[in-house]
Amino acid sequence: MSGIMNRTLTSGGIALAMIGIFSCTEHSLTGVNNFSSEDLSADASRIATVSVSLGSGSIAVGDTIRAIVTLKDYRGQIVNRNVSWSSSNPAIASVDSAGLVKGVAVGTTVITASRGFKSGSATITVTPAIATGAPAVASVAVSLAVSSLNPGQFTQAIATAYDSSNNVLTGRAVAWRSSDTTIATISSAGIVTAVAPGTAQVMATSEAKTGSAMLSVTALPTQSADPGAVADLRVTATDSTGTTLAFTQVADGAGQPAKYDIRYAVSPISWGSATSVTSGTCATPVVGTAIGSALTCKVLGLKPSTNYGFQLVAFRGTLNGGATFGSLSNVVTATTSASITPPPPPPPPPPTGSPEPGSGDVVLWQDNFNKLNLTDLLAPYATRGASQLITDGHSGTAVRFSYTSGSWDNLIEKSFPVTTDVYFRYWYRLSPGADPTCGGQGQSGFKWFMPWRVTTNLRYTMGVGNLPGGPSGFQNTGLEFSSHDNTSTTEPNPFMQNISKAKTFKTTADGAWHEYTLHVVTGNGGYEQIWVDGLLVLDNSAYHYDHDPNGIGLVQFPGTLVQWFSGCDFTVDVDDFVIWHK
Repeated sequence: MSGIMNRTLTSGGIALAMIGIFSCTEHSLTGVNNFSSEDLSADASRIATVSVSLGSGSIAVGDTIRAIVTLKDYRGQIVNRNVSWSSSNPAIASVDSAGLVKGVAVGTTVITASRGFKSGSATITVTPAIATGAPAVASVAVSLAVSSLNPGQFTQAIATAYDSSNNVLTGRAVAWRSSDTTIATISSAGIVTAVAPGTAQVMATSEAKTGSAMLSVTALPTQSADPGAVADLRVTATDSTGTTLAFTQVADGAGQPAKYDIRYAVSPISWGSATSVTSGTCATPVVGTAIGSALTCKVLGLKPSTNYGFQLVAFRGTLNGGATFGSLSNVVTATTSASITPPPPPPPPPPTGSPEPGSGDVVLWQDNFNKLNLTDLLAPYATRGASQLITDGHSGTAVRFSYTSGSWDNLIEKSFPVTTDVYFRYWYRLSPGADPTCGGQGQSGFKWFMPWRVTTNLRYTMGVGNLPGGPSGFQNTGLEFSSHDNTSTTEPNPFMQNISKAKTFKTTADGAWHEYTLHVVTGNGGYEQIWVDGLLVLDNSAYHYDHDPNGIGLVQFPGTLVQWFSGCDFTVDVDDFVIWHK
């Protein structure tokens, strides 16, 4: 930092004011006066460095200059502490307790500031006294160490006088003033204090010549508040496996709608041990939409005839990643209804020749999903997404997959011996009105069933959607079952139902059980065939498309949405799965 020329002379010289920002905190830039008075031993280990600077490396005999000391801790933060000053040769230059250095005789000496066991120093050269008849001041330049302050902070300015030849003049008297004292004030010693937001000119006058520097005062940054607290959490509906909640949305403390962690537990609820919702539209985190508006969501996966407690907290940021939370909401309770035995499904369609494993066929995998719990049911599979065990399966228990904002990529995966001619069959049940395109918002829809070639890692995609495709004359009527081999260069993508349009995803989204059967033959001339409820709906065996010859050894289903759309949640139930070849 620069030092201060603080002596008033009648002839040539310079008037300098101390640089630095002063504030009330211990991490502010350090000046000379008004230091805190802590005992040295209390923070001896805290001071890491002491540095001393002078505005000029030389002064004339009889002149003075202010030495500036800066103390920093081990984090590099500036701290505010008293120091002790000394001169290595007071006969050359003396220094007082405030760091004011005065030239005594021609020569060189070292000015040192000490705090505890730490010290710093700067060298000063004293030159002969300024002769009389020095040139007049022709111009004055003003500089600020920091040109932007917050209200309450202060610093000192530097004024430099020049003669008509642009030579620096030392020892000239300087008068300070501010262009707007409502923005900033300045003392006779050049200490500038920020008062209120705005701009002001800091001006110095010497021998009728004036210079200035612009100071900008900015308001302290606004601190973010904590997110609001929800006080009107309520239950609006309950069934045997779910509860619908509603509440008024609050702000996140930074002007945006908050996010929510919603938890539940068997009553009475205790927040620390309660479970964050993972199934349904209340799955954590729930993202707010508009401050002050109502938000409704549903908790799924509950047990029948059970009393549950529900509570939430608003937050901003990322859970488990430095989120800021508001206060906990009120607690609400609800008792789920008893499980109601659904009406028996409609009678199965009459047999029409869909393939089934027969005598002499090789069954590669078979599972009726009749297990006591979900863990045992899913044990033979790799899984992804949200699933639950249900008791009203096609033949006993089954597994349900919920397609929601929090879980729209739901798969069970099973490997089996590789074969080039393979059949798959399982029973599925869709929630009424299920539509993976959400009313046509996304044509691609649903990757429904995916057999994989293990050796080449290339798959078949059996889809459901509104994409155009298939042989001429068999345009998609909407939500048809389709097929495509990702290795084929000649098969349309996708190949749509070309035998019958009677059984589609749309017509079977009726809450009843339906049978899906797939036959795949790999290699050139290979093909795919699909039956729904025993009715052949797709067959491209006559088209002789090219196919990779490698066999299939892995399958994934019931599928993943290409894109999830709000308001179009649905479920897919799966039961009685078998893989075989002739």
